[in-house]
Amino acid sequence: MSFEAVAAVLHHSKASPHAKLVLTAIAYFESDQGAWMSQATLANMTNMSERAIRRHIAELRELCELDVLADQGQGYGARNTNKYFVILDCPEGCDRSIAHKERAAEVVQITRLKRRQYRSEMVAIEDTFDTNRGQKWSQ
Repeated sequence: MSFEAVAAVLHHSKASPHAKLVLTAIAYFESDQGAWMSQATLANMTNMSERAIRRHIAELRELCELDVLADQGQGYGARNTNKYFVILDCPEGCDRSIAHKERAAEVVQITRLKRRQYRSEMVAIEDTFDTNRGQKWSQ
């Protein structure tokens, strides 16, 4: 199970909602060797038809978010399942952590002196200890 792949899909995928659900299901079962499940299994997991699964996989391949190796997975009988690899890249500015947050700009602390300079003509109600809690009125 790859939480990193699921987090990347949830934060950065440009696919339609149903295709994103298919990609999330594939990412959930992805390992170092990829994910291999039948289209019937994906259809049962996502409550879609097999035809819809094929359509969404084609959409994900066009968006370059999914790579499919035909007949490279495991299976029974003459035909093996496909092997899927999530190849979604993080955009620039992503911190590449599990949360996939934008890199934060530098946080500037405002001192009390600067804070007084930024105040307007509005005065806080009962601000005897300079603990301005946002209760303001105009003079």
